[in-house]
Amino acid sequence: MKKGNHKISPEEKKLIRRYLIWCYKTTKETVDRVDRKITQLMIDQSLLKNLQAEASQMKGQDHTAFLKKMEEFKEYIHKKEEGLYADTHAEKRPEYIYQIKRLRAVEECINKFLGKKELQEIEESYQSEMTRRIWESREH
Repeated sequence: MKKGNHKISPEEKKLIRRYLIWCYKTTKETVDRVDRKITQLMIDQSLLKNLQAEASQMKGQDHTAFLKKMEEFKEYIHKKEEGLYADTHAEKRPEYIYQIKRLRAVEECINKFLGKKELQEIEESYQSEMTRRIWESREH
């Protein structure tokens, strides 16, 4: 690679863009794995609270079946909490912190080499792709 203040060629810019998109995607996915659990737990707790309010108004056989499903949901939440604890436990926390700082560094490089508008476009494309994957998922 040329040194000094040379102008980046269009071909170099394409390569830089692809590499920075790859860096952003892989780093963001790593950070998201932990962050998703945190936000999901927040939503799960709210859902559980709403379900408990519904259960208090039910009676009979439906009530019993509903309570069983709620217990299954509570267990699901508990397992997710344990997984989050494992992900953020002292031994793994340095890795998580590194990934957060790496993501910020990647964003700064995108801004420096490609511009703020391109950074925004990459962030929006990532969110769009993750949402598309959810809609197309055949699980559950």
